[in-house]
Amino acid sequence: MTPTHEEEITEIIKNANLNYKNLPVLTYQISRKYRFEKRPRGGLLRGREFLMKDAYSFDKDYESAMEMYNKVNDAYFKIFQDLKLPFVRAQADSGDIGGSLSQEWHYVHESGEDLLFKCDHCGDVSNVEKTVSIPDEDTPVSKSANVAYILTKDQHTLVCAYYPSDRTFAPNFLKDHIEDLDLTTLNSSFEELMKIFIKDEDDLVLNKNFIRVMDSRIDHTTDLPDFPITKFQKNNFSTLTDISIVEAIENEYCDSCETGQLKSMNAIEVGHTFYLGKRYSRPMGAKFTNVDNKMTTFEMGCYGIGVSRIVAAIAELSRDEEGFVWPSSISPYDLSLVEAPKCNQDHVNEVVENLKDLKISSDKRQLNKVGFGAKMINARMLGIPII
Repeated sequence: MTPTHEEEITEIIKNANLNYKNLPVLTYQISRKYRFEKRPRGGLLRGREFLMKDAYSFDKDYESAMEMYNKVNDAYFKIFQDLKLPFVRAQADSGDIGGSLSQEWHYVHESGEDLLFKCDHCGDVSNVEKTVSIPDEDTPVSKSANVAYILTKDQHTLVCAYYPSDRTFAPNFLKDHIEDLDLTTLNSSFEELMKIFIKDEDDLVLNKNFIRVMDSRIDHTTDLPDFPITKFQKNNFSTLTDISIVEAIENEYCDSCETGQLKSMNAIEVGHTFYLGKRYSRPMGAKFTNVDNKMTTFEMGCYGIGVSRIVAAIAELSRDEEGFVWPSSISPYDLSLVEAPKCNQDHVNEVVENLKDLKISSDKRQLNKVGFGAKMINARMLGIPII
């Protein structure tokens, strides 16, 4: 009943007692998945039940895992090429699944719920959760700022992230500058954080550190919230400035090339690939016997394609005012054969047999008591490529 099965597959491979000669291993399943979607909409695009292909890879080291990751991405590229509709792949945040690297596969369409940005100079495409932007030099400094408080995993450092009050905070960008950040503490109130952070006053003064992060769109003229803690050692206080910690907006500059401007587009996500590393294998103790007869932790990846979502996305992209327009690669038939009134039946049967001999599948529009025009309308509505 879960949307993904990293833990279950890792447990199966763990109990398989594999050695280096068995690797790499790539497992997959195509199955129905379920999720609690509060507002199901868009037909198959956002339903509570969906059909998905999952794959999970297990490798001996980082280099092998990256080779597998790239192979699967190459295979995905060929799949979407065969579907003959424009697609993009975007750098993405790994989210709850984890891992240090992932990319999404999208169809660009106004009905899509994902927001992508593309640089008009270097061509980089990324999800809004991964797009780091640079403000234009002419952009005025923000008049006021909000602040978010986050702890590091060792609970010894309080990170105070200041960002423009009229922009959306992007906490993931902080991970590029503070590696041991515990983003789960964002869900806690300041009072709850202080109960974890401060054991007693002496501990606060002697052992605790503070990092103030200032978004590049604010400066000393910006009205900042008051710092809530008054007792600390100045030597334990540091500041990071001129970094972006808010979601990008259109026409800001690309952080990758620092030259091009970012253009936004809505898109429908239909695939996602992840390099997981040891995100699941290490805590679950999933190991194999290496060439030196020592137990070594697997390097992992996972890969998903939304099978039913691709069908819905293609229907959304290619339909016209008359109905569906299926690409020939996934059309249920190669052509739709419409029988005219008083057509010689022997001739019709001969055409059908000739099509079979040529390995061409046909959908015969031979509906009883229906006129030729209605048959044509029905054929166009079904979206078979050739009528």
